[in-house]
Amino acid sequence: VRCHLLPNCLGAKAWSTTVDPEIKQDLEQFMYSSANIVLQPKAVNLLHSREEAAFGFYPWRARQPLAEPERAAGTARFRKGLESMTDVREKTRAHVMRTMVTAGDDRPDAQHQCEVVAGCDMRKSAFRNRDVKQEILEARRRRGAALTRRA
Repeated sequence: VRCHLLPNCLGAKAWSTTVDPEIKQDLEQFMYSSANIVLQPKAVNLLHSREEAAFGFYPWRARQPLAEPERAAGTARFRKGLESMTDVREKTRAHVMRTMVTAGDDRPDAQHQCEVVAGCDMRKSAFRNRDVKQEILEARRRRGAALTRRA
């Protein structure tokens, strides 16, 4: 079964929220590339679907909380997907990250997507671009504000 590191619905949302033709072209190429699609057993695909629903990528699906090991695995997979965007322009990676950061604005169940971006290591070469760093810092700012509201 073909599994996506970054879900197609994320690519579709990022694609539909930009007017930049270069970003659209990058997204079309990346989302269907071997950098994003990996072959996995069907059981792994089912787990990926649960992770994607729990992280708020599918608002129409019932969200089941994940155990901490599953949540950590999902977070790592989505970060790996962001890192694997090596053949796209940096503005495309930044736009996908912005899409994830702002996903929780209208749907609180999507806050986990912001957590994924907030935890990106800015020392890694995939995340050194100025625009990409800005998205990571924005995600961290939002995460801090959310933690303050919860306390």
